[in-house]
Amino acid sequence: VAVIYLLFVLAVFGALLIIIPTFANGVRTLANQGEQAYDRVVEELRAYTPEQGVFEVLNVQLDLNPFIMPLRLFVLGDELGEEAQASGAADILGELNLQELINSLFNVASTVTGTVTSAISGAAGFIAALLLAVFVSFLVLLDLPHSQQQIARWIPPDYHREAALLIEKLRAVWNGFFRGQVFIGFIVGAVTWAQLVLMGVPGAPVLAIFTGVISLIPTIGGFIALGPLAVVPLIQGSTVFTEMSNGLFALLVVIVNLLISQVIWNVVAPKILGDALDLPLPVIIVGVFIGAALG
Repeated sequence: VAVIYLLFVLAVFGALLIIIPTFANGVRTLANQGEQAYDRVVEELRAYTPEQGVFEVLNVQLDLNPFIMPLRLFVLGDELGEEAQASGAADILGELNLQELINSLFNVASTVTGTVTSAISGAAGFIAALLLAVFVSFLVLLDLPHSQQQIARWIPPDYHREAALLIEKLRAVWNGFFRGQVFIGFIVGAVTWAQLVLMGVPGAPVLAIFTGVISLIPTIGGFIALGPLAVVPLIQGSTVFTEMSNGLFALLVVIVNLLISQVIWNVVAPKILGDALDLPLPVIIVGVFIGAALG
């Protein structure tokens, strides 16, 4: 038990040493892309003409210049010179209530700060609960032989045979369930690998293995796996959809994987678990619905 947990801790730290530099590079890449996008916006605003802000939709003329021209003046500033005065954008910008604008900015900043604080608190609580769960599981496994002997002493001698039959039945049910979960995890990992390779996501084998292993956790494993499946495409993009933005590509990867997972867990998994547990398929499906409703 101690060796396995030591290997587990080393694997976690090794994964962090691999992920953190990649994440830092991804953040720098996103920052560079943001600067490039801002430069493109500035160039577009610099070359903008009032005629480009007039659209016709369903025979109705829409004039966006009252919104675009103040933005253009705000971004370009003194570059516009007399053009800003002639367009009236300065007057429109001057009509804005500065106090209301400042209050709106403070409200937005307060909301964002509260959201970030809640997210950090939730993440810290999740990590603390995860560490506690690992520590408790370590203690339980260390004490498992003693606990089994203690439970055996609690059973009256006249019921030892019935207890042994019951424990053996529970062991068979658990082993069947676990074998079914492992097989489903293998299917999830293989299908995820195929999806990531076809979509050009870097590090597809590692992500697929992680998704397959984390799928061994019933119910919530698939949702936990969506985190890395969203972060990696968001940071590194795609080698296939090169013209798609990283954010849109990450959303596409998550949606496709979510659809695949739903098909596996609602169509394939009930049959596999039914065979593993020797239960009829309708019983498994009804059990899934009851568990989902209770959850």
